[in-house]
Amino acid sequence: MTVSTITEYGGTVPDPFTQAAGAFSTNAVNWTTYQANTLVSSINTSIGEFNIDFGLVNTAKTDAETAATNAANSEIIALSASNFKTEWSTLTGALNTPASVYHDGAFWQLMTNLADVTASEPSPTNADWQYYSGTRWLPPYTASATLNTNSQNFISATGAASDFTQPTFASGDFIVISNSKASTQTVRLLNPSNTLIFEKGTVSAGDNLVINAGSTIHLYARTSTILEAV
Repeated sequence: MTVSTITEYGGTVPDPFTQAAGAFSTNAVNWTTYQANTLVSSINTSIGEFNIDFGLVNTAKTDAETAATNAANSEIIALSASNFKTEWSTLTGALNTPASVYHDGAFWQLMTNLADVTASEPSPTNADWQYYSGTRWLPPYTASATLNTNSQNFISATGAASDFTQPTFASGDFIVISNSKASTQTVRLLNPSNTLIFEKGTVSAGDNLVINAGSTIHLYARTSTILEAV
Protein backbone atom coordinates (compact mmCIF):
# COMPACT_ATOMS: atom_id res chain seq x y z
CA MET A 1 0.00 0.00 0.00
CA THR A 2 1.20 3.50 -0.88
CA VAL A 3 1.25 5.79 2.16
CA SER A 4 -0.51 9.12 1.63
CA THR A 5 1.66 12.23 1.89
CA ILE A 6 0.84 14.99 4.37
CA THR A 7 -1.37 17.67 2.80
CA GLU A 8 0.69 20.86 2.62
CA TYR A 9 -0.64 24.23 3.79
CA GLY A 10 -1.45 26.41 0.80
CA GLY A 11 -1.99 29.70 2.57
CA THR A 12 0.27 32.28 4.16
CA VAL A 13 1.72 31.45 7.56
CA PRO A 14 0.78 34.21 10.04
CA ASP A 15 3.63 36.52 11.19
CA PRO A 16 2.77 39.32 13.64
CA PHE A 17 6.06 41.10 12.95
CA THR A 18 5.70 41.54 9.19
CA GLN A 19 1.94 41.44 8.55
CA ALA A 20 -0.70 44.08 9.12
CA ALA A 21 -3.20 43.37 11.88
CA GLY A 22 -6.01 42.47 9.48
CA ALA A 23 -3.86 40.21 7.33
CA PHE A 24 -2.28 38.57 10.37
CA SER A 25 -5.73 37.88 11.85
CA THR A 26 -6.97 36.31 8.60
CA ASN A 27 -3.80 34.23 8.17
CA ALA A 28 -3.91 33.08 11.79
CA VAL A 29 -7.49 31.84 11.40
CA ASN A 30 -6.61 30.02 8.15
CA TRP A 31 -3.46 28.52 9.70
CA THR A 32 -5.19 27.17 12.81
CA THR A 33 -8.11 25.87 10.75
CA TYR A 34 -5.64 23.96 8.55
CA GLN A 35 -3.92 22.44 11.58
CA ALA A 36 -7.17 21.41 13.24
CA ASN A 37 -9.08 20.13 10.22
CA THR A 38 -6.48 19.11 7.63
CA LEU A 39 -3.04 18.54 9.18
CA VAL A 40 -4.16 16.28 12.05
CA SER A 41 -6.46 14.26 9.79
CA SER A 42 -3.73 13.92 7.15
CA ILE A 43 -1.18 12.73 9.73
CA ASN A 44 -3.63 10.20 11.20
CA THR A 45 -4.38 8.85 7.72
CA SER A 46 -0.67 8.38 6.98
CA ILE A 47 -0.03 6.73 10.36
CA GLY A 48 -2.95 4.35 9.79
CA GLU A 49 -1.56 3.38 6.39
CA PHE A 50 1.91 2.90 7.89
CA ASN A 51 0.41 0.56 10.52
CA ILE A 52 -1.37 -1.46 7.83
CA ASP A 53 1.88 -1.75 5.85
CA PHE A 54 3.79 -2.82 8.97
CA GLY A 55 1.12 -5.45 9.64
CA LEU A 56 1.39 -6.77 6.10
CA VAL A 57 5.18 -6.93 6.39
CA ASN A 58 4.95 -8.83 9.68
CA THR A 59 2.39 -11.24 8.22
CA ALA A 60 4.61 -11.83 5.18
CA LYS A 61 7.58 -12.41 7.49
CA THR A 62 5.63 -14.98 9.52
CA ASP A 63 4.38 -16.72 6.38
CA ALA A 64 7.92 -16.82 4.98
CA GLU A 65 9.27 -18.31 8.21
CA THR A 66 6.51 -20.93 8.24
CA ALA A 67 7.17 -21.76 4.58
CA ALA A 68 10.88 -22.12 5.30
CA THR A 69 10.18 -24.45 8.23
CA ASN A 70 7.76 -26.53 6.16
CA ALA A 71 10.28 -26.70 3.32
CA ALA A 72 13.02 -27.85 5.69
CA ASN A 73 10.73 -30.49 7.18
CA SER A 74 9.68 -31.62 3.71
CA GLU A 75 13.32 -31.92 2.71
CA ILE A 76 14.04 -34.15 5.71
CA ILE A 77 11.00 -36.32 5.01
CA ALA A 78 11.86 -36.53 1.30
CA LEU A 79 15.41 -37.58 2.14
CA SER A 80 14.16 -40.26 4.49
CA ALA A 81 11.57 -41.43 1.97
CA SER A 82 14.24 -41.73 -0.70
CA ASN A 83 16.05 -44.07 1.71
CA PHE A 84 13.06 -46.34 2.29
CA LYS A 85 14.20 -49.62 3.84
CA THR A 86 11.02 -51.75 3.38
CA GLU A 87 9.01 -53.15 6.29
CA TRP A 88 10.54 -52.73 9.73
CA SER A 89 9.82 -56.35 10.67
CA THR A 90 12.14 -57.61 7.91
CA LEU A 91 15.17 -55.59 9.04
CA THR A 92 18.04 -56.68 11.29
CA GLY A 93 21.28 -55.15 12.52
CA ALA A 94 22.22 -51.48 12.51
CA LEU A 95 20.15 -48.78 10.81
CA ASN A 96 21.31 -45.19 10.35
CA THR A 97 19.57 -41.98 9.32
CA PRO A 98 18.30 -40.96 6.87
CA ALA A 99 15.93 -43.89 6.64
CA SER A 100 12.25 -44.70 6.68
CA VAL A 101 10.29 -47.90 7.15
CA TYR A 102 6.75 -49.20 6.89
CA HIS A 103 5.20 -50.63 10.04
CA ASP A 104 1.69 -51.22 11.35
CA GLY A 105 -0.04 -49.38 8.51
CA ALA A 106 2.15 -46.28 8.58
CA PHE A 107 5.45 -44.87 7.34
CA TRP A 108 8.02 -43.87 9.96
CA GLN A 109 11.05 -41.62 9.72
CA LEU A 110 14.14 -42.68 11.69
CA MET A 111 15.29 -39.90 14.01
CA THR A 112 18.52 -41.40 15.42
CA ASN A 113 21.07 -44.06 14.48
CA LEU A 114 20.22 -47.52 15.80
CA ALA A 115 22.74 -50.22 16.70
CA ASP A 116 19.99 -52.84 16.53
CA VAL A 117 16.83 -51.94 14.61
CA THR A 118 14.96 -54.95 16.02
CA ALA A 119 15.20 -53.43 19.50
CA SER A 120 13.36 -50.25 18.48
CA GLU A 121 9.83 -50.79 17.17
CA PRO A 122 8.26 -47.75 15.50
CA SER A 123 5.39 -46.39 17.58
CA PRO A 124 3.92 -43.02 18.62
CA THR A 125 5.72 -43.25 21.97
CA ASN A 126 9.14 -44.27 20.62
CA ALA A 127 11.31 -41.15 20.17
CA ASP A 128 13.58 -43.06 17.77
CA TRP A 129 10.85 -42.75 15.16
CA GLN A 130 8.58 -40.00 13.77
CA TYR A 131 5.29 -40.90 12.14
CA TYR A 132 4.91 -38.99 8.86
CA SER A 133 2.34 -40.76 6.73
CA GLY A 134 -0.25 -43.49 6.88
CA THR A 135 -3.56 -44.72 5.52
CA ARG A 136 -4.95 -46.20 8.72
CA TRP A 137 -5.30 -45.43 12.39
CA LEU A 138 -2.27 -45.85 14.59
CA PRO A 139 -2.30 -48.64 17.21
CA PRO A 140 -4.60 -47.75 20.14
CA TYR A 141 -3.24 -45.65 22.97
CA THR A 142 -4.10 -47.03 26.39
CA ALA A 143 -2.09 -44.58 28.55
CA SER A 144 -0.90 -40.98 28.53
CA ALA A 145 1.42 -40.05 25.65
CA THR A 146 2.62 -37.28 23.34
CA LEU A 147 0.88 -37.28 19.96
CA ASN A 148 2.43 -36.67 16.53
CA THR A 149 1.29 -34.19 13.91
CA ASN A 150 -0.49 -35.40 10.75
CA SER A 151 -1.67 -38.58 12.44
CA GLN A 152 -4.87 -40.47 13.22
CA ASN A 153 -4.96 -41.53 16.87
CA PHE A 154 -7.31 -44.01 18.54
CA ILE A 155 -7.58 -44.02 22.33
CA SER A 156 -8.94 -46.76 24.56
CA ALA A 157 -8.75 -45.68 28.22
CA THR A 158 -10.09 -48.39 30.49
CA GLY A 159 -7.36 -48.74 33.10
CA ALA A 160 -6.69 -45.15 34.18
CA ALA A 161 -7.27 -41.55 33.15
CA SER A 162 -5.13 -40.58 30.16
CA ASP A 163 -3.61 -37.20 29.28
CA PHE A 164 -2.36 -36.53 25.75
CA THR A 165 0.20 -33.85 24.94
CA GLN A 166 -0.17 -31.96 21.69
CA PRO A 167 2.78 -31.96 19.28
CA THR A 168 4.39 -28.77 17.98
CA PHE A 169 2.29 -27.64 15.03
CA ALA A 170 3.22 -25.80 11.85
CA SER A 171 0.63 -24.11 9.68
CA GLY A 172 -1.18 -26.74 7.59
CA ASP A 173 -0.63 -29.66 9.99
CA PHE A 174 -3.53 -31.72 11.29
CA ILE A 175 -4.34 -34.27 13.95
CA VAL A 176 -7.26 -36.65 14.44
CA ILE A 177 -8.11 -38.02 17.90
CA SER A 178 -10.85 -40.58 18.51
CA ASN A 179 -11.82 -41.75 21.98
CA SER A 180 -13.26 -45.27 21.96
CA LYS A 181 -16.86 -45.81 22.99
CA ALA A 182 -15.45 -48.43 25.36
CA SER A 183 -13.33 -45.90 27.30
CA THR A 184 -14.36 -45.71 30.94
CA GLN A 185 -11.69 -43.27 32.15
CA THR A 186 -11.20 -39.54 31.57
CA VAL A 187 -9.34 -38.64 28.38
CA ARG A 188 -7.87 -35.13 28.15
CA LEU A 189 -6.04 -33.26 25.41
CA LEU A 190 -3.58 -31.03 27.27
CA ASN A 191 -3.60 -27.52 25.89
CA PRO A 192 -0.97 -25.26 27.52
CA SER A 193 -0.39 -22.83 24.64
CA ASN A 194 -2.81 -23.23 21.72
CA THR A 195 -6.24 -21.83 20.88
CA LEU A 196 -8.74 -24.51 19.78
CA ILE A 197 -11.65 -23.19 17.73
CA PHE A 198 -14.86 -25.23 17.59
CA GLU A 199 -18.23 -24.49 16.01
CA LYS A 200 -19.84 -23.70 19.37
CA GLY A 201 -16.94 -22.09 21.20
CA THR A 202 -13.22 -21.70 21.76
CA VAL A 203 -10.84 -23.46 24.13
CA SER A 204 -8.22 -20.96 25.23
CA ALA A 205 -4.55 -21.65 25.95
CA GLY A 206 -4.24 -23.08 29.45
CA ASP A 207 -7.60 -24.89 29.30
CA ASN A 208 -7.46 -28.63 28.70
CA LEU A 209 -10.01 -30.39 26.49
CA VAL A 210 -11.93 -33.43 27.74
CA ILE A 211 -12.71 -35.87 24.92
CA ASN A 212 -15.81 -37.90 25.75
CA ALA A 213 -16.05 -41.60 25.01
CA GLY A 214 -17.23 -42.11 21.44
CA SER A 215 -16.13 -38.62 20.32
CA THR A 216 -13.70 -37.81 17.51
CA ILE A 217 -12.06 -34.44 16.89
CA HIS A 218 -10.24 -33.29 13.77
CA LEU A 219 -7.94 -30.30 14.28
CA TYR A 220 -6.33 -28.29 11.49
CA ALA A 221 -3.51 -25.83 12.24
CA ARG A 222 -4.32 -22.39 10.86
CA THR A 223 -1.06 -21.27 12.45
CA SER A 224 1.38 -22.85 14.88
CA THR A 225 -0.88 -21.86 17.81
CA ILE A 226 -4.40 -21.66 16.37
CA LEU A 227 -6.16 -24.97 15.66
CA GLU A 228 -9.60 -25.21 14.08
CA ALA A 229 -11.95 -28.17 14.34
CA VAL A 230 -12.95 -29.42 10.88
